[in-house]
Amino acid sequence: RNKKFKFIKVKPWLQGLDQLEFKQPYLIICSSLKDAMCLKQFGYNVEVIAPDSENTVIKPYIIENFKKNYKKVVTLFDNDVAGHNAVNKYKELYNISGTWLDSSKDIADLVKEKGFDDAHKEIKVKLKSVLWNGLYQVTYQVVKMDVDGQVDTSCPAKQQLNIEKKQ
Repeated sequence: RNKKFKFIKVKPWLQGLDQLEFKQPYLIICSSLKDAMCLKQFGYNVEVIAPDSENTVIKPYIIENFKKNYKKVVTLFDNDVAGHNAVNKYKELYNISGTWLDSSKDIADLVKEKGFDDAHKEIKVKLKSVLWNGLYQVTYQVVKMDVDGQVDTSCPAKQQLNIEKKQ
């Protein structure tokens, strides 16, 4: 046996492609079939697919078809180097907004670690922020604040989120 050829990719595969009905307004491209299954269980008004790897970039003609059939297409990849690179690659190539979880490596792990309800809440916030991109201006600002909310250089830095509707 030759370990160099242990896994040979015959052709790219999009998990969930055959199940798309194009009846929901949003499509999420996620990391894996297990993450896609978790997202479907939350009952969001989305459809979900997953490439066979975060290193696999979906072909342009397929992405264009998705963009024509959905109000918005977004990515939700793993919280690791490959996932961060994939989010950036889809943004660069296709102008698709994306995100990753902050508290777990992936969606399935989040459900396992925090339970269904808490995972649902956390993912819902992440998806809203990425789906609102373009409708709302989302900015982050690191500031030091005291207990009264006043800027203070003696307090630890705190990240401030501002969401404003675009004109």
